[in-house]
Formats: sequence, structure tokens, C-alpha cells
Amino acid sequence: MRRKLRAAQKAGITLRSDASLPPQSAANVDAEWQAQCGSARGGSMGRYCPNYISQQWVVSAYSGNKLVGFATFHHGPSDWCLDIMRHGADAPDGTMHALVHQALMDAKAMGCKRVSLASVTACPDPASPMWRWAAQVAVRHAGGTGLRQFKSAFAPRWVPRYAAAPTWAGLVLGLADIARTVRAPDPLPNHMLEANANAAHHEDENYELASRSAA
Repeated sequence: MRRKLRAAQKAGITLRSDASLPPQSAANVDAEWQAQCGSARGGSMGRYCPNYISQQWVVSAYSGNKLVGFATFHHGPSDWCLDIMRHGADAPDGTMHALVHQALMDAKAMGCKRVSLASVTACPDPASPMWRWAAQVAVRHAGGTGLRQFKSAFAPRWVPRYAAAPTWAGLVLGLADIARTVRAPDPLPNHMLEANANAAHHEDENYELASRSAA
């Protein structure tokens, strides 16, 4: 963790807490992230949308005046939960660690009692060869190895989460439905897409006004 934070600091990354993201710049970062990591997932996985994150705690990372990454958190008086993490193609090493670390410091300063880094795919169970194999397959296909390594850097307290259903068939169907919603989400509603476009348009207008003022 210290090495990652030093790398971000050495690269000149500056962090802003609870500051509004420039919508077009944030959309560009999101697009670059998807180009590197694959399409954004849905369901329990948040997708970037200015309207969606407007009520969240947002920590952003800049290289000079350029937005290179951001992280959003659902936040309440005593509990926060990590939601969206995005980094641009040229984000320096340690940027995402620095974002989450800053959010943890913000939460502590505000008297928050618990910050969840959200879920990761379960660890293999050494007591059961069958479930250990199944968990290894799930981790590999979900890309959970890197995510677990990232979150482990913050020395979290791991808490198991469970899925339950009246029957095995119901459990399998329920998990399959959740997996479909996450991996192949429905398109964003039209009103949210329009809000995204309007936010980007206003950002362009503000940039033009600022450029004229500078001239």
C-alpha cells in the first residue's frame, strides 16, 4: 500500500474529495476503462452516469488538469460502500489505491464507523475439493483475482455473504438470473442517456466560455 501511494504521489497525482466530476471527462475515462477492462457490468455493479453518481461521495484523481480516475461511494451517516472505480488509459500506477485511501480518510474524518469495499468472488474452500474447484473457476471467469488482490491491500475484515433459496433449482436459476443481469445488462434508460448528453453539452459550453474569458 505504501509503495502504491508513493507511486501516485511521485507521479504528481492530486486528489479531490466530493467534487463534481466534469461529465465529458468522466465519460472519457469510463470509455477508456471499458476499452481496457471490458464492457461495464450492470445489476449490482454500478455503471457511470452523472445522474446516478450525483448523490454519491466522489473522489477524483487529476494529473495536472486532466481527470485520470475516480471512485464513487454510497454514503450514509455511519456506513459507506464502494461502488464505481474507473481509471483512464494513462493513469499512473497507484492512482486507484490513492483514491480509495483518500475516501477512507474522508470517511474517518466524518465519523463513519464502517466502509465496505464491496464484494469479491469467494475464496476457494480448502475443506471441500468440489467447492474449491468451483470457486477457482468462478474467480477465474469473474476476474476476481486482481480485484481481491487490490482490496487486500487495505487489510479488510472479510465477511462472508450468502445466497439462499427454497430449492437447489431455485438457487441455480436465481444465481443465473443475477449473473445475466450483471454480465449482460439492459441499456440505460433514455432519460439517463439524455441527461448524460446534456451534462456533456454544458461542460463543452463552460469550456468555451472559459476559453473566451482567457482570450
